[in-house]
Amino acid sequence: MEETIDLYDIHKLIDLEEKKLKVPSLAVNSKIEMGDVLSSGSLTRDLVLGGGYKKGSCVEIVGPEHSGKTASLYEGFSSALLNIPGTLKGIFLDNEGQVDPPWFENITNHRVDDVFGVKDEKTGLWLNKPKIRYYKPETGEKGLKLIRRILERMPDKLIIGNTWYYCWSPKPSKKVEKSGGYTLADLRKILKGLYSKKLHAKTGNFFVKVPGNYGGPEFMIGNDSWATMVPEAVAEDDSDALGSPARMFAKHCNNIKTKCGSKGVILLGINQIREKPMAFGCVHADTIVPFVDGRNYTIREIVDNKIEGEVFSYNERVKRIEPRKIIDWFYNGKVDKKEDWITIAANAIDTKNGVLSFTVTPDHKVLVVRKKKIIWIEAKNIKVGDRLISKYIDFDLYYTDELKKASVLVTDTVVGSERKFRQKDKYDIAVEGNKNYLVGNKNNGIIIHNSPMYFPGGNVIKHMTDTRLLYTSSYKPIEEGNDRYKNYKINSIKNKLFVPHKQCESRWWFEHNGESGFGTDPVLDVHNYLKMTGQLLGTRQGLRIKFKGTKKKKLKKLAKEKYSFKDFKQAVLDPKDFGIDLRKACFGQLQSGRGVKLFLKNSNIKKENVDG
Repeated sequence: MEETIDLYDIHKLIDLEEKKLKVPSLAVNSKIEMGDVLSSGSLTRDLVLGGGYKKGSCVEIVGPEHSGKTASLYEGFSSALLNIPGTLKGIFLDNEGQVDPPWFENITNHRVDDVFGVKDEKTGLWLNKPKIRYYKPETGEKGLKLIRRILERMPDKLIIGNTWYYCWSPKPSKKVEKSGGYTLADLRKILKGLYSKKLHAKTGNFFVKVPGNYGGPEFMIGNDSWATMVPEAVAEDDSDALGSPARMFAKHCNNIKTKCGSKGVILLGINQIREKPMAFGCVHADTIVPFVDGRNYTIREIVDNKIEGEVFSYNERVKRIEPRKIIDWFYNGKVDKKEDWITIAANAIDTKNGVLSFTVTPDHKVLVVRKKKIIWIEAKNIKVGDRLISKYIDFDLYYTDELKKASVLVTDTVVGSERKFRQKDKYDIAVEGNKNYLVGNKNNGIIIHNSPMYFPGGNVIKHMTDTRLLYTSSYKPIEEGNDRYKNYKINSIKNKLFVPHKQCESRWWFEHNGESGFGTDPVLDVHNYLKMTGQLLGTRQGLRIKFKGTKKKKLKKLAKEKYSFKDFKQAVLDPKDFGIDLRKACFGQLQSGRGVKLFLKNSNIKKENVDG
């Protein structure tokens, strides 16, 4: 009877299969293990990430040009240099090929030669071994193959009891030649006298204890960027420039995520925001786009000269007109026939003659009011009498002004104008966030759609990524004495390892005394970290620091004093003079796990206040 019951004991049945397949089940830790996390180099970014970059994770940093993506990658390398114990901390695939040595050195606080090593020009041997290996692969395939083969060579990292081990699994020689790794003979020779005979006899694999029983991130792979990994086929012939990259990533990235997880590797990749040209039609070259600062240009001038700046845009969530930055420019070829253009005229507010018009392809979407609802409609379906979304400026008694939406009446639509067909070129721009912009005349216009956003790499990169951080930055730099800054915002639009859709704001310190700056501004980083965790009270004229969960008397005493922002800045930049290294204390709080707990608690308090 007992033997019959054992046959139906599902635990024993699974134990047998685990032993045969050498796939052990694992316990899941309910707590965030801060030892498994590598700081991103920024306090506020670490909060959004849930403590930093998790061991075994694939993180994608996306955003428009000049939003700080590469600076974030450099800060990740800086953290790897400081915290990963091995002699080789990672590899850097620089497909962009644009490393700025002073910028890199200021951010990482390491000389380029010390980080990337020095080779003898004659022998090709290392005179100074690198801490991070630097590569500029000629094609995307070479870069992806390199990543895969390096991961195949690296051992898995796992814990047995309370002991961390490196674990190598032998492979057939044919598989080693094809994808990397080691044969049984190789491993016996290389690891002779180092591996556990007991575990080898039990599993057939080679287990070596990790020095210092270190269980944290083992290695970092930085890629700048996915978007610039050009397939061999496209390098020779760009006729399939959209399809080839997707096939390349599908072929070579199929097991990179799994390998990173088993080996404790962090893969940090940059990606560009791209727009799908012609997905929502195109705009006639002579169509005028008014800028927030009073400038105005035809869309042809904007695209041909890549003119930057803020244009008027409609926020569909809060239902208001607001400034938004141009983030990309598109020339989309030519129309084939005059019927490919449609001109729409409407009444206008805040203009000299009270009218405006714009010309787009028939499939370009326009914001229309129909049956009291604001909806997107293709231009070819707009009729005389429809109402389109425009703007007006509302002045109040206190001489302040506010942008507001208005609706204006369509007075005419013309398809197939001979005069418009003289100019066949099609254009479009991409606008940050709202995906639409105002066109019409020098002072006002109608809201039309821009091209939809996508990230190069297709579904492979999309699904491989655990975390995606979306970066946006301000257009105008901020000048303070000899320093120049640029505000930025980060939104975790995807995070499978922590609470998604968390946001933070800070600024890049990109220039100091006319030379390269130092990456994230440490002053605003500390200020905003303390604010996000509910440990900073008051205003810039009188700040009070209430450092929580500390036994250090100096940190406790901070709550008794008030500091101006000027004093606060000096304290962060000159910790010796202040007597306390505030930034170091904040990073220590993060590493203890308390910082993330305070952030989540403070976020919930703010949400309750808003909901109430």
